Amino acid sequence: MTTTTISSGVTSSGLIVSSGNELLVLSGGVVDTTTVLSGGALTLSSGALGNNLTVSSGGELDGPGELVGDSYVAGQVSGVTVGDPGGYLGYLEIQSGGSAEGVTVAPGHLQIDSGATATGTVLSNPAEPYDEVYGIASGSIVGSGGDENVNSGGESVGAIVSSGGSEAVFSGGLIVGATIQSGGDATVYVSGADEAVHVSSGGLFFLQGGVISSGVKITAGLIGPTTTIGGTTLSSGAIVDSLNQTVARGGTLVVTGVGGTGGTTVSSGGREVVRSGASVDGTIVSGGNLTVLSGGTASETVQGGTLTVSSGGTASRATISSGGIEQVLAGALAVGTLVSSGGEAMVGSGASTSGTIILGGGTEIISSGGVGSGTTVLAGGVEVVLAGGTEAGATVSSGGGVTLDGTDEGATVVNGGVLTVYAGATASGTIIISGGVERVLSGGAEIGAIVSSGGVGAILSGGSASKTILAGGLTVSDGATAGGTTVLKGGTLTVSSGGIDSGATVSRGGIERVLPGGLAVGTTTLAGGTATISGAVASGAIVAFYRSGGVLALADPSAFAGEISGLTQSSQKIDLTGFAYGAGETVSWTEAAGNTSGTLTITDGAQVASLTLLGDYVTSNFTLASDAQSGTYVVDPPSLAGAHAFVQAMASLGVTGPSGSGGLNPISGGHGLFANAPILTVANREARRL
Repeated sequence: MTTTTISSGVTSSGLIVSSGNELLVLSGGVVDTTTVLSGGALTLSSGALGNNLTVSSGGELDGPGELVGDSYVAGQVSGVTVGDPGGYLGYLEIQSGGSAEGVTVAPGHLQIDSGATATGTVLSNPAEPYDEVYGIASGSIVGSGGDENVNSGGESVGAIVSSGGSEAVFSGGLIVGATIQSGGDATVYVSGADEAVHVSSGGLFFLQGGVISSGVKITAGLIGPTTTIGGTTLSSGAIVDSLNQTVARGGTLVVTGVGGTGGTTVSSGGREVVRSGASVDGTIVSGGNLTVLSGGTASETVQGGTLTVSSGGTASRATISSGGIEQVLAGALAVGTLVSSGGEAMVGSGASTSGTIILGGGTEIISSGGVGSGTTVLAGGVEVVLAGGTEAGATVSSGGGVTLDGTDEGATVVNGGVLTVYAGATASGTIIISGGVERVLSGGAEIGAIVSSGGVGAILSGGSASKTILAGGLTVSDGATAGGTTVLKGGTLTVSSGGIDSGATVSRGGIERVLPGGLAVGTTTLAGGTATISGAVASGAIVAFYRSGGVLALADPSAFAGEISGLTQSSQKIDLTGFAYGAGETVSWTEAAGNTSGTLTITDGAQVASLTLLGDYVTSNFTLASDAQSGTYVVDPPSLAGAHAFVQAMASLGVTGPSGSGGLNPISGGHGLFANAPILTVANREARRL
């Protein structure tokens, strides 16, 4: 064989090495764009460099020199390094019929085509060298930074993957007899195959996109006792990660605390279990079951099957779709669940949820001892709080509904939302905004609600409401009661037939309407507001005028059995709506013993209204006036305080005035201290009890 030598510092290009010839490149020499024909040989000494070489079938390329650029070998190559450790990338393709032995891939890429073979390839470099196997790779050594990828039709036999190295088998590929050492990893993608693979303690085994079939149980995470998955033996301490797996009917995926899973699909009859310390993300449960045990977490889960969250487990941002069920058991927590049409979330005793959103057709049920907080119920969605269950801070809007048999605190009901309070249930601090409705049924109770403008509260038969602040509408129906209501400007409290109101305060611009058959008891305070009473005011009840303004409108004075206090200013009015104002009307005052109350009598033809007033009044000070509609105002204008008492005191001293004068004049023939003394005339005015 004839040998041609390229010395150090010499670069040769465009050469053809024919049969029977050898080209030897010494250290420091460079050969470029050279072709080795069948029977020819090219040797790169240590430190020599080959660029863009082609080796035909039957040709030979030997190392230990380095290859840069793109080289193609259909013959044999051995001992070379692909890529220059100084940073120049290399690409070496072993074509069909070609073979490679002992090739080191540094900052480069080795491709083994179908029909080609490679033995003893070394892949280890911080520059992340890799090979693509479409043929057969035997005994590859994959170290830190290295990757071996076994593609469809490719086969890797006896690879050793050490710390920082990675081997992956894709669909149609096969790995046989690989050893995955501590810190190394192997990934089996969908339809990829593995045989006699061994994963040592600390090694990482990925399963991606495969199917866990009936009767197969795969544990993802830290392996305890030695186990097998398919053709892989996993030593104790090995780690398994699962990604985009499908769990078929009868299959089981168990996720432990190290490693994790993502994108799993659990089909009908399949099961995924998340143990303590483990986390799964993006699971799709399509008729199967996902169980989160104590210390486990499931996030962003889409449900068409069943999600069961056990004590100590957490579900976060789950989506419960049609046919799906989320079961939150005692001691478990679900956060940010989205329940869509046909989905159902069930919160058991001792369980809790936070931030649930219920869309149209979705349902959340909170059982006795369960707790929900911050739930949002939108159009067509329903939250059911059973007896003993609790919801706090819910928002009900746009046609959503909350059915309450338990306890609800601080709900906001707005824009078509409905809160219904059933027997034995209690709602407190509810805020009812424009378009929102609260219905309190028999045996239900509302405490401290705030009804804003446009909001509506309805207390139905047997229901009760207390301490309501009202700027919207509240109706108290047959058999229902309301107590301590504050009616603000724009608010209307309506007491229907059979309804009872106690202790309302009606501010300026507010209205209380007691309809026929309705009843007011206790003390109703008119703080500038209006009370229109067509029904009854019970004996012992008081309507108290407070500060300026206020109208007490009586459609049926005979049904008013209560008392009136605080009528001290001309801006305060009693409106007898059925007494047509006219010259024939009369008013009189009859003082009761003790001068602390009396009877005010207004006569309009055959109609007589007899009203009990608390305080000290005189007939001459009451005036009648038209209410500008069809009734009569009764007003008691203010007077000089204490004047009437002064007149009485003077009379006790023997000072009198002319009969019927209503005042004091100079006294002729008088007696006592002021006999024959000129006395200031004072109009006889009432001394009011304020």
